[in-house]
Amino acid sequence: MLRLKEYKANFHHHEIPDELAQLVAFQNSLGTLPFCRGFGLALDDRALMRPISEKREFLDALCPLGKANSANAVYAIWARDGEKQVGACPVLAFDGEGSVHVVTENLLQLMRLLTLDTEPLIDQESILFLKDESEAASPGATSYAEWLEKHLHQRPVVGAAEVELLVRSAQRLLEKPLHNWLKHFRT
Repeated sequence: MLRLKEYKANFHHHEIPDELAQLVAFQNSLGTLPFCRGFGLALDDRALMRPISEKREFLDALCPLGKANSANAVYAIWARDGEKQVGACPVLAFDGEGSVHVVTENLLQLMRLLTLDTEPLIDQESILFLKDESEAASPGATSYAEWLEKHLHQRPVVGAAEVELLVRSAQRLLEKPLHNWLKHFRT
């Protein structure tokens, strides 16, 4: 069980978005059942972000959400320009080997993306969300999609093509600002 009080430490001086607090409660209600393949909210010490930079300014701008896949990649909110409403900030994926990619424009888009119930494939060049239709759904996937629509009024994604559009749109908008920001920190 993930304790919200402890999870808030991932957010430094930022307020945890209400949608995320609700997601913590939802995840806890499932016990150990996953609702999206490879994903899970978790406490994080920013270890996978440190290969890029140990600078406080860099680490303080990142609010880890949790596991992105079973290969130990993580999602984190990028609190751009000191933005206090972190739920409106972009979500990034870190693979621990120095790769970082824009995933979505904001937290709610990521929460919709999770309804695809697939793990992202992450390498130096890209992040891909491929759905293998022959795989059984995660045990909590249907409950999650219903919860998301009922409690946050967000419809599930229709398929991998919609996820691809969400991700590519966010990348077109944010890749250049991200790389410009990272230039200040990469060694």
